[in-house]
Amino acid sequence: MSPLLALTDVTVTFGGVHAVDHVSLDVEHGSMTGLIGPNGAGKTTLIDAVTGFVELASGRIDFDGSSIERLPAHRRSWRGLARTFQSLELLEDLTVRENLTVAAEMAPWWSALASVARRKAAQRSEAVEIVLASAGLARVADVVVTELSHGQRKLVTVARALVARPKLVILDEPAAGLDSGERGVLRRLLVETVEGGTTILLVDHDMGLVLEVCDTIWVLDFGSVLSAGPPGEVRKDPRVIEAYLGLAEEAAADGIEGDGHGAG
Repeated sequence: MSPLLALTDVTVTFGGVHAVDHVSLDVEHGSMTGLIGPNGAGKTTLIDAVTGFVELASGRIDFDGSSIERLPAHRRSWRGLARTFQSLELLEDLTVRENLTVAAEMAPWWSALASVARRKAAQRSEAVEIVLASAGLARVADVVVTELSHGQRKLVTVARALVARPKLVILDEPAAGLDSGERGVLRRLLVETVEGGTTILLVDHDMGLVLEVCDTIWVLDFGSVLSAGPPGEVRKDPRVIEAYLGLAEEAAADGIEGDGHGAG
């Protein structure tokens, strides 16, 4: 079976600078794939290219068996490609449940479930309640999102992306700003999501989380692929250790579980 997402020689330039430089990588069906790299490595630019928010200078992007690099962002979304942003893209005047309901109603796959509107509404409602529980948000479901903590708002952002049941969801720094309890909730939610059939591309500076939950990890540095493979191999790669911490001795002491901060 071909990968769900396949990038071939993807290049993105800004004013002649190669922000992403001939990157080729795969995300397999049903996997939890990590994308990591130090600040400025090109991670967010690569996500923007995959989801249609920046144009390619060259290269090809295949999703679920079809080339999508010429499609606008909304058409990629309707094919089942979802993402989150580092900034919190929430409907500020709505409750948590209402934010998820809006996201569920926008998903194209509901129309295939049933022709009866009542049944579709029931299916959407059920999906919202399941994600609320999995994301640890059930007790604040009827709270307006502006009244939540930053960590809770981040979890709402992730839940919004998941409630539409995309084929692939790309999560951009979902663990940033979470406390230890919220991080545990996020970890469980990610695992349950993959077990439920949604593929995840996880982009995060929380190396401990990425190493713990991902099947395969791709490492970017200066816009190019630095390393790739299973977590056990990537964490021992001297190039990865140097890119993150600068000194192999620090990496050995910290288990390269430290995090960088800021956009990638």
